[in-house]
Amino acid sequence: MNITLEQVRESAKKIVEANPDLIYTQTEEFKNYGTCKYERFGEPSCLVGQVLARLGVPVEVLAELDEQSDGSINGEDVPTVLFNAGFEVSNDAYRYMAEAQAVQDRTSRPNTWGEALARAEGRVS
Repeated sequence: MNITLEQVRESAKKIVEANPDLIYTQTEEFKNYGTCKYERFGEPSCLVGQVLARLGVPVEVLAELDEQSDGSINGEDVPTVLFNAGFEVSNDAYRYMAEAQAVQDRTSRPNTWGEALARAEGRVS
């Protein structure tokens, strides 16, 4: 299955609409692990994990991303894990998720998912 920028954008907007003020770095998941986790306790966790799950990526694949990556959607193993699971993600979709994730994970100043989405929207067209 191909995952496009438009699919990622639409999915992210729906997720953020439900929780625009959520600050992921203040959640127990982040505090316990110190990094973005795509899956926790059998459920999608971070914004990117939730986006990918909404687009059909199974939670088991999200867990594998946590095991194989450094917590960044830019990790070199991420495309391989997703491809092996039957998903091809466009370069623009990766860039969009990376921009959102960078803002979400910033610990120097807490950022909301709304701010993460705004950054992705402003940087990737």
